[in-house]
Amino acid sequence: MTKLCDASACVGCGACAQICPKNCFSMQLDKYGFWVPVVDRNVCVKCGLCQKACPALSPTYTLHEPHAVLCATLKNRPEVLKKSSSGGLAYALSHAIIKQGGVVFGAAYTPDMQVVHQEVTDLAGLSALQGSKYVQSHLNTTYQQAKKRLLEGKQVLFVGTPCQIAGLYTYLGNTPQGKLLTCDLLCGGAPAPGLFAKYIAYLEGKFKQKITCFNFRSKKYGYGYLHLLSTFNGRKSVLLTGKDSSFVRTLGLGYVRNSCFDCPFRSVQRVGDITAGDFWNLLVPVKQFEQGLSLGLVNTEKGHSFIKTHLAPVMQLKTCTLQDLKNSQNVSIRPTKKKPADYDEFFKQAKELSWPELTKRYIWPKSSFKHNLMDLLPPCVTSVLRRTILRVKLWRQQKAK
Repeated sequence: MTKLCDASACVGCGACAQICPKNCFSMQLDKYGFWVPVVDRNVCVKCGLCQKACPALSPTYTLHEPHAVLCATLKNRPEVLKKSSSGGLAYALSHAIIKQGGVVFGAAYTPDMQVVHQEVTDLAGLSALQGSKYVQSHLNTTYQQAKKRLLEGKQVLFVGTPCQIAGLYTYLGNTPQGKLLTCDLLCGGAPAPGLFAKYIAYLEGKFKQKITCFNFRSKKYGYGYLHLLSTFNGRKSVLLTGKDSSFVRTLGLGYVRNSCFDCPFRSVQRVGDITAGDFWNLLVPVKQFEQGLSLGLVNTEKGHSFIKTHLAPVMQLKTCTLQDLKNSQNVSIRPTKKKPADYDEFFKQAKELSWPELTKRYIWPKSSFKHNLMDLLPPCVTSVLRRTILRVKLWRQQKAK
């Protein structure tokens, strides 16, 4: 069993594995803990379909200049907003597709806390897709399933990182795509599933209970900060602070997938019909901010038509500018910073050190004093600080006028 191509170029979408007629591929974790396609050369017939389906080797996707920049918040659905990481844009898209008899593909947790893409066919299933999951997801056979649904004449929404959307387009090839709607996510890089599994194992060992739900963006104390909430055995919930919340730092510190360091999608030009993310640094009333703000980029005519028809009635939409986008998500629309000098050393040590020791040696020292302090403070305190800062900014804005 050998890798198919250079791991530095592979985005791990698995399009090659899903298109292979001989099923000679398997998706396995590499030495860094990321999903990569591995091919059995004894079975491979060298048909070349895998290379044609690879978005890195045979890119057939199109990058679009956004038609509009929107700030969006779901109206009259407080229970949905509480579960959504930002303003509920992805949920609203999914809800509209399901109501039309369509299907939605997005990332969810398995019972053993792996992040995988799955198909949802009813409204009840949408809750599993809600919430940001800062881990590379395993796509399983969702490209195959999406193609099947399109050929059946169903509406399909596929939500994923830009490279996953690009992989879908390359995989589909000439398959009719009139009923396909894609939503790419503003992405700062993909943390490792293998590292996440180590982190989950540490938490389960510390609290001596199995984790049944994990929330990277709990709104228990409002919107705007990464409050990690872990639920054990479906009952006891713990807001993680200090070094217990350190996994999410691996993203900001650059311990992400190799392909993320040369990502063609980290720009204003987008691959999906619609782009969804958080709208940071937009000065709005505190009450509106606390509900959550989605940043939506309308990238194609298909996306524009869908939002105008299905989302305008259910979402509070505000047209913003490209400068607002840059002020909010500059990190996600510009090339990733260079790979950390200790990248290989970090992942090697991740296999040998305990999670607290890994955090103490690599994550905590490289994080800013501000981030370390905020993570040490109780979430209720950070929420008060966040609201106070926002009120001061609004007051200054009004005073300037």
